[in-house]
Amino acid sequence: MSNYIKQAGRYWRTLKHLQAGQILNRLSRRFVPAKSPLATIPLVSQFKPNINWPAKKESILAHSRFLFLNEEKKLNFPDDWENKNIPLLWVYNLHYHDGLLSMDTEGDLKKSHIKKWIAGNLSMSGVGWAPYPTSLRVVNWIKWSWISKEHIESFDRSLAVQISHLYHSLEYHLMGNHLLENAKALIFGGCYFEGGEATRWLNKGLTILDKQLREQILDDGGHFELSPMYHSIMLELVLDLLALSKQIDCPRSLRSRSSMLFSVAQKMNTWLAIMVHPDNEISFFNDASTGIALPPTTLKAYLNTLEVKEIDPDTFGVKYLSTSGYIRMENKVGVLFADVAEIGASYLAGHGHADALSIEFSLFGHRLFVNLGTSEYGQGARRDFERSTAAHSTLELNGENSSEIWSGFRVGRRARVSNVDIKSDEGQYELVAQHNGYRYLSGRPVHLRRILFSEGGLEIMDEINKQSHLGCVRFHIHPRIRLLIAECGSRGFLMFPDGSEVVWEADADLVFEEDNEYAWEFGKKIPTKTLVLQQNKSNRSTFKVKWICH
Repeated sequence: MSNYIKQAGRYWRTLKHLQAGQILNRLSRRFVPAKSPLATIPLVSQFKPNINWPAKKESILAHSRFLFLNEEKKLNFPDDWENKNIPLLWVYNLHYHDGLLSMDTEGDLKKSHIKKWIAGNLSMSGVGWAPYPTSLRVVNWIKWSWISKEHIESFDRSLAVQISHLYHSLEYHLMGNHLLENAKALIFGGCYFEGGEATRWLNKGLTILDKQLREQILDDGGHFELSPMYHSIMLELVLDLLALSKQIDCPRSLRSRSSMLFSVAQKMNTWLAIMVHPDNEISFFNDASTGIALPPTTLKAYLNTLEVKEIDPDTFGVKYLSTSGYIRMENKVGVLFADVAEIGASYLAGHGHADALSIEFSLFGHRLFVNLGTSEYGQGARRDFERSTAAHSTLELNGENSSEIWSGFRVGRRARVSNVDIKSDEGQYELVAQHNGYRYLSGRPVHLRRILFSEGGLEIMDEINKQSHLGCVRFHIHPRIRLLIAECGSRGFLMFPDGSEVVWEADADLVFEEDNEYAWEFGKKIPTKTLVLQQNKSNRSTFKVKWICH
């Protein structure tokens, strides 16, 4: 009985954050029959935009081979469009058709892939017809058609049926980035075709776009799912629509939104610039890795082609993205990112991690302390671990998570960060904050973190206001940095690729190292080391890194 009560509580703590519309839409998707396909296919518009869409990675290979998520597979069609033995995310990528925008793939191979999809996906069911892959595929097909000016028999009919199917299956049960991708596909479809049906698609997409950009793009420019990776994906979405809106002969209803899209793009670009490490790649908070979204440098180049005035901030000093909940502190030698954010949008926290008060830190241009990133989706031990507190550079208490993550994309109880205080004085910074994510444990303990960062060192103090709890503060070391622990166990060195080193020391009941894996990209894990400060008897630990600033 106690297990049932515990499970019921977890469901309640998760479901209470959902919007009524999400729940109703989920029920209607289950019990209301899908709409029939189009009876009449709309005419193709004469609108032919001249846009240099950013290229995507090569993924469609010769001889029915495909490369997604760093894993290559040879497929047998039509059976493998729905192969249950292949990880679902890999199959989703197969149906996206991003490879149509690769510069390294021959035109005949792209056309063959489209033809195989049309022939092998006639049932209007399964992964290929799910709204999200349909949305991405619709946009990629239309971009490919505009670029290549190729014609494939039944292409227009299949494309129109896909858009119509999407129109009747919008992801109001999920919302967030999925719904914006739905809207983008409808807008692209409304530009590609003409006539009454196409106008309905366009107007529906624009209505969703107007509302969801106001909802999802926060005042400081961040995307409300609080993942730098998804922020980058959404910035590409905005830039694609801005590129369309700047075309003279695009539909007037889209062109009228050009200035709004321009403003949103500038805000989002500023946010992204703040959240990027000196290596020009994103920081890893919530679901994040490289290789999925366009890199920041590519997005910046795309902005330039659209003549969007760059407002890249002077990132030196302290930048507090107060609406998003991220802090960047930068001086002459290093950059520190601190997470004082919510786990994500209240009704859409599926890409959130239990990472309250975690940090990432680059020193001398190299990533030093990191969160372990994201290598896979779905349900399983690795997914659970990568979302856990233990996978982040912060404090774990009693082996529990600071937020109640479960079932791949679910979140029940959420940590709340409070009392954020930042002080800055000529390159020396102090940050103090606390969170209540462990309030369900005895004594309702609170985790307080104090960070002192100067041009000569970094000091991090973690404290629990109640004793009788086992605390483990982890500092995950980037794989390129070598961790050395002296015989005494409480001090050592961190060695950089160029042979230089910095000194660290720890004040804790027990100091030791763990073996871990760093997920730089999906499907790719790199062995790395983690320094652990364990609090057994005391309720406080301190970690210091010192260097000489030349």
